[in-house]
Amino acid sequence: MTCRDIGSNNFSGILPPELGNLVKLEQIYMESCGLGGEIPSTFANLTNMQLL
Repeated sequence: MTCRDIGSNNFSGILPPELGNLVKLEQIYMESCGLGGEIPSTFANLTNMQLL
């Protein structure tokens, strides 16, 4: 399982579209990460994503 946690950080700005390049990513936790905006269209590449 490939999992990343970027929650509880002081990030600012929008979700980087480059996250859509992590095609093996299965889970990502972004609670309270400080990022905003629309979900980038590149997230459609995350075909293994099980939990966002």
